[in-house]
Amino acid sequence: MELLDRISALQSSAERQLHALDNLKKTENALILPFFSALGYDPFDVREVEPDFEVGVEEQGRKAVSYVLKKDGAPVILVQCEEAGTDLGASDDSFLFQSFDELGADVAAFTNGLRYRFHANLDARIRGDGRPFLEFNLLEHDSRQVAELEPLTRPAFDAEAILSAAYNRTCGRLLREYVVQQQHTPDEPLVRFLATQVYEGDVSDDVLKRFYPVVQTVLRELVDGGREIQWQAPGRDDRSGSSADASEFAETEASESPKKEPERATQEKGASAEEEKATLGDDEDEQEGEDPFDKDLARRVIDDF
Repeated sequence: MELLDRISALQSSAERQLHALDNLKKTENALILPFFSALGYDPFDVREVEPDFEVGVEEQGRKAVSYVLKKDGAPVILVQCEEAGTDLGASDDSFLFQSFDELGADVAAFTNGLRYRFHANLDARIRGDGRPFLEFNLLEHDSRQVAELEPLTRPAFDAEAILSAAYNRTCGRLLREYVVQQQHTPDEPLVRFLATQVYEGDVSDDVLKRFYPVVQTVLRELVDGGREIQWQAPGRDDRSGSSADASEFAETEASESPKKEPERATQEKGASAEEEKATLGDDEDEQEGEDPFDKDLARRVIDDF
């Protein structure tokens, strides 16, 4: 049975039992242990799924992780469990992150049986605000999200690939958020760096000041999905205005030019129809002006007769 089929079967089972999951033990038995099984870890083999695994140092007090998933005897995923319906964001399980190096595990998961939040053993300098690199909702998911669980399964577990994907996702998210924030109030180092890419010579304070609105505009274009904000040239009556008046940006509507083409085509079609009608009218007038009776021919016929 494929992973997608196993997860779908577990989803159906969870939906049937959801109303009865009123404590942690029921949540573990009905949802979490079957989820481990779907990922290829045998919940009845303590060599693969070890419960109440203690972590931490003696001086600070040791704590028990709900489960540790193992492969070839080595811990690979630390799992902290909560009762179904519990808000995962409200619990403080930072001790798991502190146990990465101690255990050699690369992934930690927090779950209430319905939602799973996966964290990776990344460099603390880019770990960001503690948000997971992968989230999975057992009751609401699609085939693509199930496929993202594949590297976490026991047969396919690849720590290097998981850490690489987690690193790229985390850094990508942080950079996107940075760009969104910069479109409103760009930092001087960013503006200066971008200015040096297109401006020859030293970037003075005056030059830097002129680049601020340019950088804001470009960032807005990127954030808005590449929609170009074009320069609006001053009209004839505005030539005497200041350079500040000429440095306004106008957003070009993408739908404006397509609208003009059908209108122009309709007008041209109408003009062609009028010309054709006029031509036909002239031909009819010429035909009406001709005398269909040939008098000379009639006279010759009478004389011969």
